[in-house]
Amino acid sequence: MKVRGPEIVVALILIGLAALVGYAYFVTRPPQEPGLEPLPPPEEPIGKKPAPAPGAPRPVMEVSELKHDFGTIEPDQVLEHAFPIKNVGDATLTIDGLRSSCGCVKLEMSSLEIPPEGSADLVAELNPQHYGGPSPNISAYVYTNDPEREITVFYVTAQITPEFVMEPEKLDFGTVAKGTETSQRFRLRQTWREPVKIASLDTSPEGVGAFYTEVTGSEEVEAASPKAEYEVEVRLGPDVPAGNLAGYVNVHTNIKRIPVARVPIKAFVRGGVSTIPKLFLFAARDSTQSLGSIDIYADAPFGIADIVSDVDGISWEVQPRGGRTTQSVIAKLEPGAQPGERSGSVTFKLSQAGVEQVVVPVAGVVIEEDTQG
Repeated sequence: MKVRGPEIVVALILIGLAALVGYAYFVTRPPQEPGLEPLPPPEEPIGKKPAPAPGAPRPVMEVSELKHDFGTIEPDQVLEHAFPIKNVGDATLTIDGLRSSCGCVKLEMSSLEIPPEGSADLVAELNPQHYGGPSPNISAYVYTNDPEREITVFYVTAQITPEFVMEPEKLDFGTVAKGTETSQRFRLRQTWREPVKIASLDTSPEGVGAFYTEVTGSEEVEAASPKAEYEVEVRLGPDVPAGNLAGYVNVHTNIKRIPVARVPIKAFVRGGVSTIPKLFLFAARDSTQSLGSIDIYADAPFGIADIVSDVDGISWEVQPRGGRTTQSVIAKLEPGAQPGERSGSVTFKLSQAGVEQVVVPVAGVVIEEDTQG
């Protein structure tokens, strides 16, 4: 097969685009919430076992309980529960492995070999200090040589008494005008006996700030209820980005079990202009006409006064949309455009949008049409 140089360039561009999307997800994804369970272990960590010959002795695992709820427990209360396992077959049942979906649950077997008509216990120990959320729902995997039940899943659940609560648990600023400053508040209240302190706050995205103060009452109130309480003010500054805002406030505390608690915030910031995509990539043959489109969004009606581009062989055509707050521009390959790589940018000069212009980077390749065979 004959490979053309431009086709290699296309492949490199597509690989680069995939890497760019992956990197954007990595840098913009929120950090993992405390207490989220890890993915379950592989289905068959030891390998598929051959089925026993017909009529040969075989173990048969029997369980009477697959789920245990510890109910409401204290944050420092370590509890354990025994799940009975019985072998009702005519060969020894062996326990080949134990795995938990969370480090907060420790698993042990009273015996790793269970003879016919024998029994043993799977002991699950729950330590809430190793779980960063309010409601653990943990999976415990038991691997055996029972050909009909090589993997059995047990479940351990509980409700952990919280060391503190935050009210409200999330903030919605609604619609705000870009360039203005607005704020909302939430409170962190100690609910358990361990004293709670705020060590620091951090926020996202740019333009969001947070500040806290300790709430104090009268001496009589403090003496009757000496639990800590803080008020946190969250401010959206004038430089907060326009469009849909999905951010957060991370509250760093002295509580070992929950060192970071997150309060989500959201808003719609009016007054900005954005484009989709933010980087225009294309790969086309020299017979291609339409290369795709760029959509421009604003919070107020606007027009496109002019389009300027330094990318050879591409023309830009405005397509009218139903509303004046959105404009769509089609990129077309001009007749006779030469094959080869393209890079540069396209600038949209706007009117009545509060922004003079929007610049979108452009990169791509035009491949010569293969007329052979």
